[in-house]
Amino acid sequence: MRTTPNIDEDVLDAAKELARRQRKAASELMREALRNRAMRNSTTSRGRHGFRPIPAGQSPVANELVNDIRDEIGV
Repeated sequence: MRTTPNIDEDVLDAAKELARRQRKAASELMREALRNRAMRNSTTSRGRHGFRPIPAGQSPVANELVNDIRDEIGV
């Protein structure tokens, strides 16, 4: 079955250019992107080594902060 998607012109132009550079069909690039996205989503949001990545805009929790909280609650 064929379906006609509505793709913004600039996105389509970029996809065609990328496909040309990689010597692939644009539909092949779309399949790869969807397959890669499905694989990323199937890892339950965990990184490659089993740890969840830190969301953009957030910083990791430092040991100093953990120790300050422990002191506050008396642990």
